Amino acid sequence: MINRTTWCVAWLVCTLSATSASAQYRRSDRDTLRVREVTTSRTALTAPTGMVELRSEHDATIAVTFGRGDSARAWYESLRIAAMSPQGRQEPATRDALMRPFVLSFDARGRVRTLSAPEFPATFEAVTDLSHQFDDLLVRLPSAPLALGLVWEDTAVVETRGANDAFFRAERVIRSRVVRDTVIGGESAWVIESVQRNTVTGAQRVKGQPLLVRTKLSGADSGLVVFSTQNGRMLARQRVGRLAGTLTYEGGPQPVVLPMEQRYENSVSRIP
Repeated sequence: MINRTTWCVAWLVCTLSATSASAQYRRSDRDTLRVREVTTSRTALTAPTGMVELRSEHDATIAVTFGRGDSARAWYESLRIAAMSPQGRQEPATRDALMRPFVLSFDARGRVRTLSAPEFPATFEAVTDLSHQFDDLLVRLPSAPLALGLVWEDTAVVETRGANDAFFRAERVIRSRVVRDTVIGGESAWVIESVQRNTVTGAQRVKGQPLLVRTKLSGADSGLVVFSTQNGRMLARQRVGRLAGTLTYEGGPQPVVLPMEQRYENSVSRIP
């Protein structure tokens, strides 16, 4: 799955009330945060022989602990991934992927970089790329205190390169707005509306064939985040999105270009 739209819940730092507190994630080395993230997607490819539908499922429990400064480590405590195509369903065993650490840089505004990711089983390759798990798991906070009506914009870019001409680049232009306050489980929180415009490009060699597959997608997702400044954590996030573009096979007598559309739904919820 080229667009890894998955997301993490974290703890926030709060020293005043929800109406005046600076927006920061709490990153105490005494805390282990746990979240459940669920993503489903449907991808439609328009091939010369007709429409081809691909589906994917991702259901994970993720734990994160914090060290000094912006350092953090994370791992899967449970994981289920699956991909469905006309050739059938693939749902690889995931036991070997559990408890294997990601090393992260995680700052107070929720800007996360993956410094290293585990090496996952080869059976995952046709299903998903988990090295991008933390690219877009958190809401990115403003430098100003959260307040009703506050609007802010941010841009996030992730780019990786590998062997044999492989690369991945995702750019998100994010516009967020605080739309109301709420109370959940006794915690005062803000409800944040978020819209992201996404551009994703990538390339990868087809194993065992002299073909290079290039992907180019763009589109947007939108949804809501519930963010507790009272206890310094994101309580929930839900969104839906659509991307459209092309999948191009190069290396044959001439390039083969297939129109492509992907729709996805994502939710993240804190595990108490």
